[in-house]
Amino acid sequence: MNIQIEIQKIISTYGRDIIKERRLVYILSDYGILKDLRAERRILLDIIDEGYAEQMIMLQPDRQDNSLKICSFISEVHQKTGYQVQKLITVFKWLSDSLGIVTVPFESILHVEQEAPIKEIIIKGKYKVKDPRAIDKVYKLPVDSFSKSSNKTTGVKDSKGMILERAAAKAAEEHIKYVLSEFKVDTADIDFSETPSMYYAVITLASNIRITKLIYLKDTIAEAISSTGCRIIAPIPGTNKIGIELIKEQPMAPSFQSILPQEKPKDSLCCSLGLMADGCPLSIDFSKVGHALIGGQPTSGKTNSLNTIIYSLISCYFPYEFKLALFDLKGAGLNIYEGIQKNYLVEFGESSNIADTTVSAAQLLFGLAEDLTLRKSHFLKASCNNIDEYNKLYLSGELDPLEGHSFTPRIIIIIDELSDIMQLSNYQSTMKYILSEGAQYGFHIVASTRQNIRRNMLTEEMKKAFQARISFKLESSIESKSVLGSSDAVDLYAIGDALLFDPTTASIKHFSTPYIDKNTKDIVTQYINTHPIIESYRIKSDSIDLPEKQPKLHSISCSDIDKNTIIQAVSILLQGGKCNEASLQKAMSCTFNTAHQILLKLDESGITKKEKNIRTLIVKDLAEAVSKM
Repeated sequence: MNIQIEIQKIISTYGRDIIKERRLVYILSDYGILKDLRAERRILLDIIDEGYAEQMIMLQPDRQDNSLKICSFISEVHQKTGYQVQKLITVFKWLSDSLGIVTVPFESILHVEQEAPIKEIIIKGKYKVKDPRAIDKVYKLPVDSFSKSSNKTTGVKDSKGMILERAAAKAAEEHIKYVLSEFKVDTADIDFSETPSMYYAVITLASNIRITKLIYLKDTIAEAISSTGCRIIAPIPGTNKIGIELIKEQPMAPSFQSILPQEKPKDSLCCSLGLMADGCPLSIDFSKVGHALIGGQPTSGKTNSLNTIIYSLISCYFPYEFKLALFDLKGAGLNIYEGIQKNYLVEFGESSNIADTTVSAAQLLFGLAEDLTLRKSHFLKASCNNIDEYNKLYLSGELDPLEGHSFTPRIIIIIDELSDIMQLSNYQSTMKYILSEGAQYGFHIVASTRQNIRRNMLTEEMKKAFQARISFKLESSIESKSVLGSSDAVDLYAIGDALLFDPTTASIKHFSTPYIDKNTKDIVTQYINTHPIIESYRIKSDSIDLPEKQPKLHSISCSDIDKNTIIQAVSILLQGGKCNEASLQKAMSCTFNTAHQILLKLDESGITKKEKNIRTLIVKDLAEAVSKM
């Protein structure tokens, strides 16, 4: 399809000014012209929004310097956004040809070489296999661009702000020293540092002070240092020092750039979580921890933590290394990732690859379980115990692709609110299967929950499979122990303040989750959308039995209750049913309020009678009840 001709048709219908309106993109999309050109569509929108399309309308078609002007536009957009130059040339060529602007090939001015397609690399071992790492030289990871981004913190401070901040840090340090001296805790050395959200003091005690004294007094000292926002670690694991964390009066979230690793870890899949009190990034390695559970009360930062995990993974790892399976029945948190589905999402449905309904969640969950079974059979044939062994054996050319063997990515299963998928039939057995056996085959669950973990949600055996535990602020020590294994989450402070139980060190670590700004989101999205589509990963979901539909609970007011509803209720009561809302609710599959309204109607009709908070049935049979209606 010649897109220039289609744009000319639109211009002839709506006039040349349509070029500078977003309506042009919407019309092209309505006709399906941009269906498979997601990156070009995004670029065209940006060209229109930034005013470059309007400037092109003002160009005189026959001027010799038109090519130079348009090439300057291409360079500006490339510097601002990082879009591939070749794709920018394609979109600007559409507009210039549609407007009748005479140009020379833009490549000759910009000295752009034609982007080389991904060359297929064949590994010749016992069998010939495709090497997925062929894209490494062509596919640019977003992390490469973050070095060009600005600050480590979320905002830029002027000189006055920096002076005030240094003064506040000095005052905090002196205050800590003063409180310790009041408790007669002598110090040999204090190493003081800060992050955007807190101050951190590493204290070496004097030789005459035993650390057990701090262990007994740490809660009292913490209260004296600050009534809110102070935590003492006595001792710091692996040392004879103590740590004091003090939340700032105006804490700021660290930037996303500040939590990323300096270099990509080898032979593992690590995701960044946030910044610890000492300023070091905190991450977990899925190959070591298996699965992760995130708890916290509403608006404490759970969904933002899931976003941080997803962004850090797609910023640092290639699409062949992992895929995402997203569950979001709330429909609010994870739908922003529809734009990256061509490379990073597990494919399972006909349209969206994000499970945001009960049916799609069932398809994806049970499809993942079926895919795990398939992997187990392949690993068994290859005599491999885990995914790393299997992939190394495949890349050495020892596995026959004709027998179904291929390079296998890890699957990160993101569940935004665990309780929302409890309604699926066979939920527990399927979750137990993935939790108990999935990690060694490359399946890792990261689930968030806003409430206390009950047995009908996760059994004790299933809960133990979540080795890494992340907790935000929780109201009670019972809830904190349910998620974290300790009551420390009760004492957390601001939104984004969190604790991690790290199973590799058996310790609890305090960290702040980052602020993911628009610039970060744009960098990640632009890089992914301008890259070629990598071979997708699809699971079989057609043959999966979907859960039976639960009867819908109906809620009606007293005035809407008809005669048939009354007769049904009386029949239940005559068969020995208790005259209370809970029994009637269960028997009629209705809401508690509906059952209450029905009983009020029965009281009004003289069929039941309530005395001293006890309701009794006063009719002997259905005929008597009908006569009273």
